[in-house]
Amino acid sequence: LDGIDAVVRERMGSVQFGASALAEAVGLSPRQFRRRLGALTGESPAEYVRRVRIEEAGRRLADGTRSVKAVAYETGFASLSGFRAAFRTVHGVSPSGHARTTHAESG
Repeated sequence: LDGIDAVVRERMGSVQFGASALAEAVGLSPRQFRRRLGALTGESPAEYVRRVRIEEAGRRLADGTRSVKAVAYETGFASLSGFRAAFRTVHGVSPSGHARTTHAESG
């Protein structure tokens, strides 16, 4: 999974990057990739890409140097509202709340 994570992190800034592009990048058909990734993670390729994007967004917000809007676009979200909703679903807190909490804990 490290190689797949690396591809996602490298290309996540592109809104168009998704499951099909990830399958192609690792040399599998979308169907083969979906089956293999599902067996490894229990996630669909789209869910996997979204989770990695959100995890990376959490790391970027934690350093306290970027705005929520900047992180949303850096990690490939097309809209700020979509980013906020996805982030809250994964972390249970808003992106700005996460940034305040993690930056305060590390500082």
